[in-house]
Amino acid sequence: AHDEALARLLFLVEERRRCGLLSGAAGTGKSCLLRQVQSSAMRLGRLCVRVDATGLDGNELAWRVADGCQADCDAGDSPARLWSQLQTRFTGLAIVQQPVVALIDHFDLVEFGCSQSLRRLMELSDATGGELTVLIAARERCTAPLLLDAVELHVELSAWSEDETARFVWDSLRRAGSCEAIFTADAIQAIHALTHGNPSKVVWLCDLALLAALSEDRRRVDSQVVEAAAMELSPRRLPLPVRRSAAMSLA
Repeated sequence: AHDEALARLLFLVEERRRCGLLSGAAGTGKSCLLRQVQSSAMRLGRLCVRVDATGLDGNELAWRVADGCQADCDAGDSPARLWSQLQTRFTGLAIVQQPVVALIDHFDLVEFGCSQSLRRLMELSDATGGELTVLIAARERCTAPLLLDAVELHVELSAWSEDETARFVWDSLRRAGSCEAIFTADAIQAIHALTHGNPSKVVWLCDLALLAALSEDRRRVDSQVVEAAAMELSPRRLPLPVRRSAAMSLA
């Protein structure tokens, strides 16, 4: 699912399209995916500007993009000068045919005016003959009227299936240089059940279980290790049947 999402977002970058929206619940890997897109886009020769929009208002967001594009402006400049310098910079980038990718993370946490600023950035790029692709990441589907008709592709991230969870664990171990199946099949099942396939929670629980296994000098991580490790750190987050099962296994 995440590989497909990456491919779809890169399609927008490669085809120099206008705007894409990436949505999903907290912990589904939106920020990680944006970093992957940024890395791939830079290899394609794109000028990338990645902005964490948390708490930003419209002017602050525009300045972050301007700063990332190396426009001649300062944080204390008036909005009029900021947009004038953005226009100058976009014109220069258009002349040398330099495509720009703006990756805007946590757009659900912005303050007033950010939708207007993003739309204005897109219009300014069009007016100067530039090639700007804006990729927005937010927990919920963006409903701002100013952006609705600009979004050409919506990608929604969902929780991992058990197979995807297993593939992630095995791929991670292989990249770390392990040739052994350290996590047993029942451990994978427990990880998926406890995290509901939430990617960030899968990573957290895998790390925790590995530490627990190392502390007990175990060569394998089974479901008992996973459940005990999760209960030790945050027992109230576990479903009651799992807490009882883990408690009995430790008795």
